[in-house]
Amino acid sequence: MWQCVRQSVKLRSPQSAYDRDPSMDAAVALLAFITLQRFVEFIWDRRNTRRLRAAGAVEFGGLHYPAMMLVHAGWLAGLWVFAYDSPVIRGYVAAFLVLQVGRYWVLAGAALVENSALACVPEERAGDGVQTTRY
Repeated sequence: MWQCVRQSVKLRSPQSAYDRDPSMDAAVALLAFITLQRFVEFIWDRRNTRRLRAAGAVEFGGLHYPAMMLVHAGWLAGLWVFAYDSPVIRGYVAAFLVLQVGRYWVLAGAALVENSALACVPEERAGDGVQTTRY
């Protein structure tokens, strides 16, 4: 099994800017955008979680968070290892961008309560403009 993996992941020597395929630059740019997007969302998530906890939020199922972070980090690492030199298909990028608009529309609707720690402020503790949840 490991032979197959070693053969499929070929290490390449660094290429000069003149020898590189332009599609590789597009793939790296897209991966950099996705990675930056995830880091910004992580910071936003932590800020929302701190704000909700300060307002009296209760966290549910906090044990899932480290596993979720590992899966997400593995997904990003996998993208960088296996897709950095893949051709970028414009139709897929267009679909991705359309989905991102929808994704941010949903996130904007839950802007103050979105967090991955599953921290919710009960209705009886709400105040100072904090949105509540009944879940």
